[in-house]
Amino acid sequence: MSKKILSIILIIAVALVAAVALTACNKPFAIPEDLTIDIEIYNGETKLGTVTRETLEGVKQENVEMATTNSVGTEETSVFVAYSFKAIAEKLNIELPSEISSVKVFASDGYKDVFEITSLDNAYISIGFMDGKEFSADEKAPRFISDKTSKSRNSIAKFAKKIIINPLPEEEGGDEGDGGQGGENEGEQTLAYILSLTWENENTLKIDFEDRSGDSVKNNTLALSTPNADGETMRKIDDEGYANLGSNLYISYEHQGKNGTTTYYGYKLGDILANLGKVNKSNEWMSFVEDYTVVMFVCSDDKETDDYSARAYTKAEVDSNDGVVVAYDKGNGKTRIMSALGDTNPSTYRNNLKNVTTINIYIKK
Repeated sequence: MSKKILSIILIIAVALVAAVALTACNKPFAIPEDLTIDIEIYNGETKLGTVTRETLEGVKQENVEMATTNSVGTEETSVFVAYSFKAIAEKLNIELPSEISSVKVFASDGYKDVFEITSLDNAYISIGFMDGKEFSADEKAPRFISDKTSKSRNSIAKFAKKIIINPLPEEEGGDEGDGGQGGENEGEQTLAYILSLTWENENTLKIDFEDRSGDSVKNNTLALSTPNADGETMRKIDDEGYANLGSNLYISYEHQGKNGTTTYYGYKLGDILANLGKVNKSNEWMSFVEDYTVVMFVCSDDKETDDYSARAYTKAEVDSNDGVVVAYDKGNGKTRIMSALGDTNPSTYRNNLKNVTTINIYIKK
């Protein structure tokens, strides 16, 4: 056999090996067995089809990298393992509408997101993450990515269950707090109020209050103080003297921990917000905090690269009987946030946050 023929055979063999290796590298990741894929797609009131595990297995799997900033200003880069929405529609033989006004996504936990997009060219449904070269499960999947080019975390909805293209006018918007911790997009929001927390003693909570809701930033200081658990709460605004509220807002809260029950003392967040205000010159009560949508918390040991949006509370949750308690931690003299409300994801420690320094309150734009 001539050297020329041997060279040709060698080249073909190398090419085949390379092709096999490339195919192995591009082999799609298996959809996790415990991940439920059952997403209905509508155009207005007309059902177009349902996305299932079998649907996705017949669509090209892609890695979608997004560098985003969440609602508390944390920047992070995520690589989603995802499938093109248009490719999914093609697989289902769905004809997508030529004109799109918006897209509404319902989550399996009851939350709703509305995306003001006019195209689905950059929309995806994700099943997990890339962690280096390995697949990483996503406990909030499946997610709907409305625009892979977006820099906002608000372009992503988690626990996707139902997608409505061109929702009817009465379907637009929706109520905040209509269920759960579903979407990462609480509608268009803005940070309106910042509460910085310190304790003068275990009964007196001092709050430096920053109001960003108007055209200019306003600052006030609130102090809530109770001499003892049986006394009446005193309220102080700015440099004014303490005023007796005539009611005991200072409460005890029992927390069930690993070592048994621990009793903490503090104030309900709803009571604190209700007392953020003063009597104006017309002798009328003027509240500092107007209607809001979501409350977020910042802890001294938070990492800049991590996303803490899952531990948010809606206004409805703050106002509920179980509520949110701002408690004094004798162990370190700092604040704990505690609640008896159920948590969809215990790993977020939403109901027992330690070392809380700041409360951020958001309103709809």
